[in-house]
Amino acid sequence: MLYSVPDEALAHIATPWLVLMGIDDFHPEPVSRRLAGLAPGAELVEQWKVEPHVADGRAAVDRFLAAHLV
Repeated sequence: MLYSVPDEALAHIATPWLVLMGIDDFHPEPVSRRLAGLAPGAELVEQWKVEPHVADGRAAVDRFLAAHLV
């Protein structure tokens, strides 16, 4: 279970998710990976928070929004 959401519930969420992988105590990497693995519509962005990956992270967000906004 991820905090208050059972794994079984995550497997049934059809909404696309963009998971920006955490790298600290409050947003640990294993939780990001698990969430992205359990939610069928999830896309994981591993590197985004620090240079030289910031521009790639922004581009991933832009692509995700362009693909999923109606």
